[in-house]
Amino acid sequence: MPLTQPPSDPARSLLTPGTVRRIRRTADLSQRELAAELGVSQTTVARWETGKAAPDLETLARMAALAGLRVALVDTLGGPVAPMAEHAVRDGAGRRFPAHLDGWDCGPIPRRFLHRGVYRDLFRRLEGTPPDHPAEG
Repeated sequence: MPLTQPPSDPARSLLTPGTVRRIRRTADLSQRELAAELGVSQTTVARWETGKAAPDLETLARMAALAGLRVALVDTLGGPVAPMAEHAVRDGAGRRFPAHLDGWDCGPIPRRFLHRGVYRDLFRRLEGTPPDHPAEG
């Protein structure tokens, strides 16, 4: 079954058969050569190019690098989205925030742990959204 997705799903559009072909041709490699570089079979590359299978993200990134390309996250305007800093997800003692909590430094106030929802939204209205968090709309 082909992996084609509706155009409204931009995350899946990265893994279309045309993407694999574009990367391979940009790298000027045959299916056999690309397969050898990636440590997969030529049949696997053929399945990617026909939409019967899709490479995982790590393999896609390795494939893109062979062509002098890179996989990147972009915002709705096409600008790059940087990853969060490693320290942004830790409290003052170096512990990781639980996934269901949100935390940040608010000037002289110590780092806060807030459940996503009413209290977090209230503090954001009063003190602003942390610079490493996108505005929610």
